[in-house]
Amino acid sequence: MGDLTAAHRGYEYQDLLEACRVVDLPLGGIVAVHVDEKLVPDDRFDDLTVIGADGCRERTQFKHSDNDDHPLAYEAFTSDGRGLRLDRLVAAAVADRDGPGASARMIRLRVVMRDAPPNDAVLRTVMVPARASDVPFLAGMNTTLLRFDAEAIWQGVELPARGRRKAGNVFGFLAEGDTAVSKEDLEWLC
Repeated sequence: MGDLTAAHRGYEYQDLLEACRVVDLPLGGIVAVHVDEKLVPDDRFDDLTVIGADGCRERTQFKHSDNDDHPLAYEAFTSDGRGLRLDRLVAAAVADRDGPGASARMIRLRVVMRDAPPNDAVLRTVMVPARASDVPFLAGMNTTLLRFDAEAIWQGVELPARGRRKAGNVFGFLAEGDTAVSKEDLEWLC
């Protein structure tokens, strides 16, 4: 069996953040909690779901990395190595919105990561600072809040062939094949 040190650190990271958020349950800020529970098929936001006293449904996926100085790369969202392929995030979010979250007053979806802010041209093209109304996962948390720009993603980012990567739009998969998503659903998620 391989070394599981990194996996254990990831679980500790997730458990600590969940505990910090769940403390709001006895304080009355949240009324229901689901930890590590898949609520829809292929659920990509299954690490923590909280229902706020205000009716807000917040679903969070945690991604730990031992390389917190390593910048977030676009491949995190174009391949499924970290479980964050964008078409699958959209599908899981829409399934939750139209299913268990249908009666929520508001739905907030988050991916909380330890990666450094992106510095590649692709993510600088399709990610923008979060809105002023967006808040960190935990109050007082030193963080960089980003969100996707749906229009920029839908327009695509063309890259030349390099190594095993084919030339073309790195987000083309969003509009093609069995896992294609609608522009409206992408805009809703973003």
